[in-house]
Amino acid sequence: MIMQNKDLWPPVACPDAFARLSPRVRNANQCVLDGIQKIQDTAVIQLITAMLAPLRNKSSKWLLQENAAAQKNAPDFCERLVMQVDYDLWWGGPAAAEKSHHCFPGGWLLHNATNLHSLEMLIKTAREFRGLEINTDAMYAGMLLHDCLKPQLLLWQDGEMIMLRRLRKDIYKARRRKS
Repeated sequence: MIMQNKDLWPPVACPDAFARLSPRVRNANQCVLDGIQKIQDTAVIQLITAMLAPLRNKSSKWLLQENAAAQKNAPDFCERLVMQVDYDLWWGGPAAAEKSHHCFPGGWLLHNATNLHSLEMLIKTAREFRGLEINTDAMYAGMLLHDCLKPQLLLWQDGEMIMLRRLRKDIYKARRRKS
């Protein structure tokens, strides 16, 4: 794991800049972009592009907002949570929580590139050895989207990972103590 020595962390101010330094992460980025291009159906490509767009557009903040019905039914629990994010989620996002696989800046791209490679081998095996016809668009879409929210839920702040779900739970507990 790359984060063994806390004295060396973070090596640069922004996780995305750190990830871009890695040739492996740059290759993984190209692999993910190539995976999107392998989809034939334009409607599926548009869906994938739309769902991954929040990761591609660098934004100064990420807003997690519960839907209006949830706010009405449980106003103490639901609150708008604004988290400052000053890095590119596509490049800097991890793929898993602390002490797990791909838990580092650029981990999301490496995780997806690894899964795309595995998917391509699975498709080849299914066709060549089993004689199966597979909807590859659905397979690629599922693989590309299976963790698309991870970079938005697992965020870096001051070289440490924070999870918005845990943060929301802490807000809930604090508000319960007040009442």
